[in-house]
Amino acid sequence: MPCFRSAQAVANRSLCLELVTQRIGLELDDQEPVDRRDAFRKAWVARLNDLGIVHEILEHEDQLLLRPVDELTQDEVDDAEASIVAAAVLLWALGRSPTLPTAESLPHVPDTVTDHGVLGSGSVSIARSNGAQACLRPEAEIIEALRGATHTLQPQANANHAPENHASTRAADAHPSNSGAATDEVAFTARVIARTLQWILEQSDTQRAFPPRETASGEVTSPPNA
Repeated sequence: MPCFRSAQAVANRSLCLELVTQRIGLELDDQEPVDRRDAFRKAWVARLNDLGIVHEILEHEDQLLLRPVDELTQDEVDDAEASIVAAAVLLWALGRSPTLPTAESLPHVPDTVTDHGVLGSGSVSIARSNGAQACLRPEAEIIEALRGATHTLQPQANANHAPENHASTRAADAHPSNSGAATDEVAFTARVIARTLQWILEQSDTQRAFPPRETASGEVTSPPNA
């Protein structure tokens, strides 16, 4: 299974998701005044064309960037988590981040995206240079990581089809535990890793939305133009 996406295409997609990561960070920042944070948002929106991604950013990402700071709902912030994790996966595939995200590292993934991003220090010229010089990890390494994520998801898929699943689900609902939340985070992380790496390995003219939008309820959606 060859890598069909070019390193430049992966870097451009990462840039889009890095901007989403920054946008969510601005929403959650309680240290800076709202007007200063929104000025920072507007500055990046004005640079989309200079970054060369104005035609690559997806509609729902563009709408998120255009929303003024302090106007997002908690659900919208939560729904962006898959995009932030996907950015970290792309940065790993580009060799910019040393490790793939894990359930345990989820709280630190935004920092990983910022520290290892194609955006670099925030200079447009540096970001474009990073994109032009991007290289993907060896194909075998990407495929092995995809297999690992798929293997992680397999026990959950088997459990969902087990005869006792409905009873165990009711018991879990009645007695929620931290272990159940941890299992959900493992599955969530593995799903994002698998979908992101699958996207890299797809033919470049594939129009499937990337990354699939997973809402806080676990529902996966795609924008109308996907």
